[in-house]
Amino acid sequence: MKILIPGKPDVNPYLKEITTYSRHQWLYGNLEDTSLEFDAINIHWPEAIFNWETPSVEQLEALEKTLHRLTMKFPLVYTRHDEKNNFAENYRLKKLRDIVIRYAKGIIHLGKLSKDNFQRKYPDKIHTIIAHPLYINSYLRFPKHFAKNKLGIPTERVVIMAPGRIRHSEERKMVLKFFKLLPINNKTLLASRMKPFRTIWPYRGKTRINKIINKIWREFLFTPPKYYFFFTFSSEEKLSLMISACDLLIIPRTNILNSGTFFLGLSFEKIMVGPDVGNISEHLKQFNFPVFRPRSRTSMQKAIDEVMAINAHNHYNSLTKELGDLHPKKISNLYDQFLQLIKQS
Repeated sequence: MKILIPGKPDVNPYLKEITTYSRHQWLYGNLEDTSLEFDAINIHWPEAIFNWETPSVEQLEALEKTLHRLTMKFPLVYTRHDEKNNFAENYRLKKLRDIVIRYAKGIIHLGKLSKDNFQRKYPDKIHTIIAHPLYINSYLRFPKHFAKNKLGIPTERVVIMAPGRIRHSEERKMVLKFFKLLPINNKTLLASRMKPFRTIWPYRGKTRINKIINKIWREFLFTPPKYYFFFTFSSEEKLSLMISACDLLIIPRTNILNSGTFFLGLSFEKIMVGPDVGNISEHLKQFNFPVFRPRSRTSMQKAIDEVMAINAHNHYNSLTKELGDLHPKKISNLYDQFLQLIKQS
């Protein structure tokens, strides 16, 4: 079969890990492109259909007509990564997801919580759980000392990393609070894409004030060797160095359904801790990592006590089967089977 993924290839190699092993042919393109030949459609992020911009009312109406026409011939499978837009949810983005769900014949969930909620809400759809794969073919692995040296971090520092883009002030606050509570003297917080400080100053001159505040923030308050913050997109090599350098990985999310950073940490066999939210909580518990309530100091302190007692080598030695089940070859096979089922049903 030929499977169409609407939009362009994402910088996150998640889909590449899956499609590499698939027996099907995967295509990226526009739903309106009549020159494309395909047998089924798999939408992962509805926003990608419109190049990650909020569609107009007219565009949504056109999309609904297009999906109505296409799904009469080709089944649509929706892979549910998000409950809502992670940056700026609004009525049109919600309507976009609603349209995709309406015309989906099958829905792939990345965790049990998502499936349970949606199965009750949409009993007419065919639901399944297919986990996020490990990043086996993506990212480079470096010795920890080498990675620290390349990043300019003293090798004796204990590195706590918050990978991925920290999108909201609540996520930043949670990460900083967790780091502050850690009872380690020579600790370093490494953030691959920290959210810059923004003032809510409502008057003229806000841009200039923000620049001044960020300068103070970066050059006086959060400086090496205790803090290493990056603020822009990191190359695959640079992110590989950061993950390789870290001793403990914190999932920097507060109100979200899924996070690929957990599976990135698994791929590098890192000790992890994270928030008790969405499917993230389910995944952390499945692999015996502690969780905490983002706004609870007591809960956070308990998770710190638990994570400090974990030995990475022994921990991952006990997870051989669980890690094997997340190999992208196995995940790809599950995708192939489900797409075939949807096509034939």
